[in-house]
Amino acid sequence: PGSDAVGLFRVWEVEAGFRSAEWDFVIAPQHWGRGLFFRVAPLVVDFVFDVLGAERLEPRAPIGGRRQGALRKLGAAPEALLRHSCHRAGTVEDGTLWAILAGEWHHRTGRRAVH
Repeated sequence: PGSDAVGLFRVWEVEAGFRSAEWDFVIAPQHWGRGLFFRVAPLVVDFVFDVLGAERLEPRAPIGGRRQGALRKLGAAPEALLRHSCHRAGTVEDGTLWAILAGEWHHRTGRRAVH
């Protein structure tokens, strides 16, 4: 009890030197609505910008899914429609490419960049 994983965040390099990074995340449905995403996601974003040195973080989200609202609340901005880009429950759906920029993140959160 208390040691089981309830979710996963993964980040990977999009441009050499981690100038841009993409991320994905999943939280087990039985843990939705408990505020876990908003306790962990800012720490992941800080890590991407302040440790990895990325200038841009790109999440993707299926249209109409819970992720759209979570990303908006986190401060991400929608940038593009990605047709047939999200795989969910055995189907392929359209998605949205979102972006969080390091400078905007630091300005909005009031935290200064480490680099």
